[in-house]
Amino acid sequence: MKKQENGLIGIVIITHCNFGKELFSVAEEIIGNQEKVEVVSLFSNDNLDTARKKLKEAKEKVCGEKGILIFADMFGGTPCNACFSFIQEDKLEVISGVNLPILLKTFSLRSNMELSLLVKEICRKGRESIVDTKSVFLERLEKK
Repeated sequence: MKKQENGLIGIVIITHCNFGKELFSVAEEIIGNQEKVEVVSLFSNDNLDTARKKLKEAKEKVCGEKGILIFADMFGGTPCNACFSFIQEDKLEVISGVNLPILLKTFSLRSNMELSLLVKEICRKGRESIVDTKSVFLERLEKK
């Protein structure tokens, strides 16, 4: 089991309130138990220094030879801003705009993909996962 864990890219999810915790819970319900994942929840009484400290602690728990991928809930928010302190570290990437499809894709690919390639694939999946559902549905109806 330890050997498999060393082969995983570590994941940190940092969000406002319990959004990340719930998102991770749903992802595990769908794809199964995940190792080397830490969730950081920030609340209204957490300032940027507190956010950085929580993030640093989470990073240390998931750090491995393949690197760390941090997901923040939205660009410009405190969770994402806390990541800027670590952005120049080697083998560390940050993606803002975390959602369920990209988490599921990450968990399915992180053991056999290089970090930089994983980031490209995750960003592609994120763009692909936003769909104007009504338009797609109506378009399909017209084709029938």
